[in-house]
Amino acid sequence: MIGFSDRDVAFANDLRYFRNGILYYGKRFDAPYGKKVLAFLGRTYPLLKKIEA
Repeated sequence: MIGFSDRDVAFANDLRYFRNGILYYGKRFDAPYGKKVLAFLGRTYPLLKKIEA
């Protein structure tokens, strides 16, 4: 078990949805949302690196 919270899983799903908007429709997001994404990555990336090792 990786240990992601339900909130983190929901946010990752939102990222997937918004990525499609950026990729296919050219949608842009503001700096506060970008900071929220970076904070999420800061929490989750170390967990994912442990799986790889």
